[in-house]
Amino acid sequence: KFTHYITHTGIFFVVASYVKYESSILQAESFMKHAYFAEDHE
Repeated sequence: KFTHYITHTGIFFVVASYVKYESSILQAESFMKHAYFAEDHE
């Protein structure tokens, strides 16, 4: 049961870090788009 708990915690940790990674990529993409549009309008 202990190894089962460790596996679940490990999966949760991987998923959480993946979600963080994904959201940071989305933030970077939107930031790049904003910067691109700002340059475009000038």
